[in-house]
Amino acid sequence: AQQSNLGMLQLTLDAADRESGIESYRYEIYRVQEGLNLAWAASTWRNADAPPQGSVSRIIQIAAFPPPGLQYGERYDVRVWVRNRAGLTRAANSVRIEMVQPEEEEKVKPDQEGVIDIRREPVAPPVRRAP
Repeated sequence: AQQSNLGMLQLTLDAADRESGIESYRYEIYRVQEGLNLAWAASTWRNADAPPQGSVSRIIQIAAFPPPGLQYGERYDVRVWVRNRAGLTRAANSVRIEMVQPEEEEKVKPDQEGVIDIRREPVAPPVRRAP
């Protein structure tokens, strides 16, 4: 996927558990450099605001990144983890996001409602992972 707003990453979480429902989610962001995923930022567990049983579909907006922030021409892998009400955790497929320069008419300010400021979140130490 391509995005152009250096102030925010936006993705959609779709998850389901018919028996116990989705209780919470968290994400990890990796900077992709020279074919390796370097751990860059992560959130704590957040309430999914999902019904007691069934599915959740919500937009996740992430802002206020650690230095050097999002950069045009860079790629980021975002992995979202979900936990059901029974305490079982699983990872969704990661999403690769490439930051591209926007066309002049596409430049917009980020919507601050629901934005997660990850500067207040613990940041995982850098980890090198093979693709």
